[in-house]
Amino acid sequence: MRRRMPLVGSALILALIVVSSPVAAQITTGTVTGTVKDAQGGVIPGATVVLVSETRGTKSAPAVTNETGTSSSTTQSVSMNILSS
Repeated sequence: MRRRMPLVGSALILALIVVSSPVAAQITTGTVTGTVKDAQGGVIPGATVVLVSETRGTKSAPAVTNETGTSSSTTQSVSMNILSS
C-alpha cells in the first residue's frame, strides 16, 4: 500500500502539469490594422489612430496612418474601440 502512494502522487503531479500547459500558451495581445477613409471613400494619410478600451479605461499609443491611409497598432486588450482624427 505504501508503494502505491508515491506512484499516485507522481501521476497526479504529471496530470496537473499536462493540464496547465495549454493555459500558459494563451496569447493576450493582438494587432489591429486598418485604413482610415473619409465619407466619400478616399484614404486619409496622416490621421492619428488611438485604440481605446472602455472596459479597462486604457488607450494605446497614437499611430499615424501612412500615405495609403493604413495604420497598425498592437493592443493588450481584446475589447478596444478605434478612434481616429
